[in-house]
Amino acid sequence: MKLMLCIWTLLLPLVVIGQGYLEQFPFQEKTKYFVFRFKRNPERIKVIARFADGFISVVNRDFLKAEFNYPIRALMLEDRASFQKFLREQFGVTDPPGFGIFLYQFNLFATYEDSGLGTFTYEIMHPLVEHNLKDRPIWAIEGIPTFFEKFYGYWRGDELVVQWGFHNPWRIQRLGTNLSQLDLKAIVSTTQTLGNYAESDYRLVQKLFNNVIYFYADIRRIDI
Repeated sequence: MKLMLCIWTLLLPLVVIGQGYLEQFPFQEKTKYFVFRFKRNPERIKVIARFADGFISVVNRDFLKAEFNYPIRALMLEDRASFQKFLREQFGVTDPPGFGIFLYQFNLFATYEDSGLGTFTYEIMHPLVEHNLKDRPIWAIEGIPTFFEKFYGYWRGDELVVQWGFHNPWRIQRLGTNLSQLDLKAIVSTTQTLGNYAESDYRLVQKLFNNVIYFYADIRRIDI
């Protein structure tokens, strides 16, 4: 996963990419918000697709008005190797991410079966934030999607019940000794998209701002 969604746009070749790649995905599962294309394991994809729609509904109800150009096309590759190979060959991504990617200009999300639901929630929040929160601060570009990355939940009938805002331990580990040197005030006040702070720095702010995010969610529900 890279620092910014827009970086992936810059990495793509300036050519018109057709949709011949869809022939590699013979099966599809359509939902209210997504069209999943995949090669195998239809029952497993159906479970993911159900969660996908439930996630959008939860975001729209509890956090922000999740307007977007639906349906989003979601491509499910078999594994990480095939996922990264697909991105290199079909979209010219020279340094593919390890879990998932949203290609904004194609309205397309790509990942693989074992990448985890957290990859889905994190990547899909990027376009929702960009589309619906145009005046968000720089830290929120990574901070808000990361808020939805680690979670616990269950189904209550047809309702998805989720507890958000947990932090992935490996992000803390990646910061290493830099953790004690982070300057929260400087991070949240920066106006430089590509400044002195790394992707993990912005993501760490999410943990510190959990209560703030829930506060604004409460204001939205009050609808003042």
